[in-house]
Amino acid sequence: MEVPMKEALRQGIWLLVVTALVAAGGACSDDGGVTSADGAVNGDTINNADAAINTADAAVNDADAAVNDADAAVNDAGGGADMSGDLPARDGPQGSCPASEPQVGTPCTTPKLQCGYGTNAGCGDVYECFEGTWALAFDGATCGSTTLCPSSKPSGFCTSGAPSCRYGAEVCTCVHVCAGAPPAPGQEFIWSCAAPQTVACPKSAPKSASPCSVEGQVCTYGSCGREVATCKAGTWNVKNLPPPP
Repeated sequence: MEVPMKEALRQGIWLLVVTALVAAGGACSDDGGVTSADGAVNGDTINNADAAINTADAAVNDADAAVNDADAAVNDAGGGADMSGDLPARDGPQGSCPASEPQVGTPCTTPKLQCGYGTNAGCGDVYECFEGTWALAFDGATCGSTTLCPSSKPSGFCTSGAPSCRYGAEVCTCVHVCAGAPPAPGQEFIWSCAAPQTVACPKSAPKSASPCSVEGQVCTYGSCGREVATCKAGTWNVKNLPPPP
C-alpha cells in the first residue's frame, strides 16, 4: 500500500477523534474558559483516540505485509523466467535429421545417425554423424536418373555407366570385374552392394603422407580399386596394387 494512502487513513482517524472531542462537551464557556464538566481535556477520550490510531496503524501494516506476500508469490510463480523475449533454442527429437543438408565437419549429436537428401529414395547425398561431426557417407553426385535404378536391390551383371542406387542401408554400385580370367563380353561389370562408409573418403586419391583423421580408414580408387589409401598414425599411406592375374 502506498504511503499517501497511510497518511489519508491517519488524517481520517484524527478527524473522527476531533469530532468526538467536540461532541463530548469540549465546548468553551462564554468567558473563554473550559467548563469544569469537561475536566480541561478528558484523558479517557485522548487515550481512546491514541488507541484508535494505533489500531489503524496496525491495520495499515498488516495490509502492507499482505501486499508484500502477494508480490513474493507472483515472483515465485514466475520461476525466474527470462522475460526478455529471447527464448532458448530447443533441440529437436533425438535422432532427427536436419531439415536441410548439413555441411561436412559441422557438429552433430546422435552417433551413427544417417540422413539422406535428394529428390528420391534411391539416389542422393547421405550424411552420417561420426565422432560428433557430420561426414558424407555417400556422394549423391555419382547417382544417375532414378528411372535407371532397379526397383529392388540388384545382383549379377550390369552395364557400364549404371548409376549408384541406394536400397535401405546399402548402396549398390556397378563395378568392373577385377578378379579371375578376363570376363566374357557383357560380363565386364557386376553389381556390388554394401553399406556406405562411416566417414566419406576424399573424392580423389590423397597423396602419401598427407594428413588424415580416422585411424584405419581404407579408401580405394580406380576402376578396380587398385589404388588403396589407408589412414595410419594420422597420415595417408597410398599403395598401387598389381592387376589381377
